[in-house]
Amino acid sequence: MTDGAGWVQEEGEEKRLMEPGDVVWCPPEVKHWHGATETTAVTHMAIQQFKDGENVVWMEPVTDEQYAGDTP
Repeated sequence: MTDGAGWVQEEGEEKRLMEPGDVVWCPPEVKHWHGATETTAVTHMAIQQFKDGENVVWMEPVTDEQYAGDTP
């Protein structure tokens, strides 16, 4: 995280706050999402590795309930 504040959540876990200076690591093949909080923007750098010629597998959009923390 370089600026602002944001949320990160791995499937089945509680969402966590990210703040400037935080380093977040999500294990390979673990479904997760990240984004800004309800009141702030978020700026971050992302580093990905390639596996079988692919670096990101985009899933379905995060629902309002997931974003609010109402569902895993």
